[in-house]
Amino acid sequence: MSNPRSTSSTAGNEQPSDSRQSTLIAPGEHPDLILLDLNLPGNAGLEILEIVRNESAFQRVSVVVISSSENPADINRSYELSANAYITKPADPDEYISMIGAAVGFWIAATRSTTNE
Repeated sequence: MSNPRSTSSTAGNEQPSDSRQSTLIAPGEHPDLILLDLNLPGNAGLEILEIVRNESAFQRVSVVVISSSENPADINRSYELSANAYITKPADPDEYISMIGAAVGFWIAATRSTTNE
């Protein structure tokens, strides 16, 4: 298995008119893990989750949804769209950084142990 890697993209100040344009996985990229912020403009976070889950190349990629929302509807919808986990963002920036590190560490270790079996 390849080393974990990160792919990101920014659109400056532009906001895509269609959330499908904001899918940030470059063609040919095969991430080990996707951390997806649910709170993108409109329902873009959920739409991106649905797009990712409908792409055959990403069926086996773990998707961890990160959100400040504790709304059961958001949590349930994320799991209905096959998110692997839903994590509520802590308000404290240091806790947020720690939480992201723990989530990435856990999922990468889990991915490695699954591929080594």
